[in-house]
Amino acid sequence: MTEPSNRAAGHGCRLRGFTLVELVITIVVLAVLAAAAMPSFMGLIRRNEVTSQANNLLADLQYARSEALTRRAFVSLCPRAPDAGAADESCGDADSDNFDGGWLVYAASSAHAAYDSSDADHPLLRLTAIPATVSMRAGDGGILTFNSRGELVGNDGDVVLAACYRSGSDTAAAGESSSIVPGKQVRVASSGRVAVSNFGEDSSCG
Repeated sequence: MTEPSNRAAGHGCRLRGFTLVELVITIVVLAVLAAAAMPSFMGLIRRNEVTSQANNLLADLQYARSEALTRRAFVSLCPRAPDAGAADESCGDADSDNFDGGWLVYAASSAHAAYDSSDADHPLLRLTAIPATVSMRAGDGGILTFNSRGELVGNDGDVVLAACYRSGSDTAAAGESSSIVPGKQVRVASSGRVAVSNFGEDSSCG
């Protein structure tokens, strides 16, 4: 008995791959699509970075207020020096509006008193640093203090802090708010309530 041959069934069937020209065209098309999508992707990354730092400040301000209510005592948030190291546990200039170095949250002996690491009765509660690509500036400089009722102490009206993306190499300069990467403003009312909202295009970031 003769075995059936598969040659007839496979006759004329040839596997065809990509030619070099087709492969080059495909790569070029993908490169063009990637280049077109890159600005949008970078804008997304930068928006997320600004939003993240604004939300970090919002959370720490709310935490400071909550601790003031719980402890029935002053709790403050002070700016660290702009060039502070990652673990630097000291306040910067007490009157500074520059929060680029991050901030400290601590139990305070009195309103607007700077953090004193030697004072065990008034401990450090949080230390937050922010990346150099985001600037954080306050419209009203200085230490922010909440009293035992959760109110902001000693400020005339609301305090607004601006978080903006900084694209340049000058880390001493404030960032910019644009339609692609809008800044965020963190507003602390005299009542102690805190909220975050978008900046308008070309609004001042400090």
